[in-house]
Amino acid sequence: GKLTAEDFAGVTISLTNPGTIGTVHSVPRLMSGQGAIVGAGAAMVGLIEHAHEPQAPAATAWLLAGSVALLLVALGLMTRTLADYGRHAVIYRPLAFAMVAAAVVALLVGWWRPTPWLLALLLAAILAAVWLFAVLRLFTTGTWTASDAPGTGPEPPTTA
Repeated sequence: GKLTAEDFAGVTISLTNPGTIGTVHSVPRLMSGQGAIVGAGAAMVGLIEHAHEPQAPAATAWLLAGSVALLLVALGLMTRTLADYGRHAVIYRPLAFAMVAAAVVALLVGWWRPTPWLLALLLAAILAAVWLFAVLRLFTTGTWTASDAPGTGPEPPTTA
C-alpha cells in the first residue's frame, strides 16, 4: 500500500553520522517509532581531510547538503502529523514552508561547493536560521504562553 501522513504520526527523524568515529560505511536501521534516518556517513571526515582545498569535494558537499535538505523536508512534511497542528497551524504552516525553502538553500550551498569550513558553517547557519524562525514565530504570534509549557496549566480548584 501507499504511505500516508497518518503513517508518520508520532514518529521521529534521526540524523546519524558514524563517520566521526572513523566508519566509512554503515546501514542505519529503522527502529520502532522512527520515521526516517538521515545518514551523513563519513562526510565530516571528508571535510577534515580536504580542509586545505579551495572547494569541498563534490561527493562530500552533496552528501552533507543533501542530508540537511532531506532532514528539513521530512520535518516540514511531518509537521502535519503533530497532535497540536490544528491548534498551532499559524506556526507550523509557515515553519514547514521555511524548512522547504531552507532545504533548497542547502542544496544550492552543496552545488556551490565552497571551501570545507565554509560549507560546514553555512549548513549549520541554515539549520540555526530555521530554528530561530520557529522560536520567533512562537513569540510573535502569541501562541506560546507559560500555560503551554510542560508541567504547567490551570491551577487546581481550591476548597474553602
